[in-house]
Amino acid sequence: MTKFSVTILFSLFIVTCMANIAWSQNADPINGSVTYVGPTKCQAIGIGNSTCYSLTVQCSGIDGTGVGPVGITLKVTNPGSTKGTILFTDAGGSSTWFEGQFAFGPMMMNSLVRAGFTVVQAEFGGSLGYLTGPAPNGVRSLACRYAALANWIFASTASSPLIHPSNSAMCAAGLSGGSSAVGYALAHFGMGTGATRIFDMVEIISGPTLTRIDHACICDQPPLPTNTSQTNLPECLLAAKSLLDGTYSSPVCTSAGKTHSTTNATLLQHDSILSDDPPFLSYSTNVHVLFGGQDQSAGPAQGLDWVNAVTSPLTVVTVLDAGHFLPDSFSGAVQVVNDLTSSCALLPPSAR
Repeated sequence: MTKFSVTILFSLFIVTCMANIAWSQNADPINGSVTYVGPTKCQAIGIGNSTCYSLTVQCSGIDGTGVGPVGITLKVTNPGSTKGTILFTDAGGSSTWFEGQFAFGPMMMNSLVRAGFTVVQAEFGGSLGYLTGPAPNGVRSLACRYAALANWIFASTASSPLIHPSNSAMCAAGLSGGSSAVGYALAHFGMGTGATRIFDMVEIISGPTLTRIDHACICDQPPLPTNTSQTNLPECLLAAKSLLDGTYSSPVCTSAGKTHSTTNATLLQHDSILSDDPPFLSYSTNVHVLFGGQDQSAGPAQGLDWVNAVTSPLTVVTVLDAGHFLPDSFSGAVQVVNDLTSSCALLPPSAR
């Protein structure tokens, strides 16, 4: 049985939920690594006083056949003495830096640096960023790139270079497709629980959007109740179907949606965050989920599908005047900053 407590606070709808069902699973293998290429020039946009690094990531993912290498450009903004490191991933495959996509993105980054946090923005190369395929298991395979990068940052040293000092918090924030990268890290790479936990806190914004890829592609499910002003919303993806097609060797998602065909339903669910082989759903990581009250996309329905499956406490907030891209709203950007500054904190070793 799931327990909900609901509080109305200003323009925010806050839900904390718990459940008493537990699952276990071995973490998907990353089987790969990040190679540090060297420093590179930062683009003259967004927050200044930053250092940029060029990397490549190569991993094999769950199917073990190998996922093609892609380049990564990291933008690191360091306050000096840091409370913790926050890794940001943008919408889609995070093929751009987070700050440049939203009206209040630079304000968010500046606020976090002033609050004493190291801000890391990941820009993945390839035609679709970290989702550049194909791979036999689609996004589930390709998400090893994000997991490998997160591990590399977490374990970074002075020679790698040092981005996350030991004994400081390691946190992550992702929006839309970027929130799915964080979702896969928790659900399939074990980065939120046990000996493989690296994240102290995560902020999942407008998602995870790929909780059930079968529902997103086949589009045969009824709309789900959500905590937005839109009330009931579908899990069916519209424009993003082509993005998912690019993760496979054929347009599996678009083809399924045209006729509501269930031919590839087993594959699509297996490759989802809520896969048929039980994902990790109980986390010691502090998990925050943030939705926009004006979001009319599949994000809230997909995201709440995952929220309702998680068995450990988490916090869900809806910013009523924000849409899918929350940092385009001042109140949405402020909520992200407030969540991170108040909750990105080093957990004790016992939190495993």
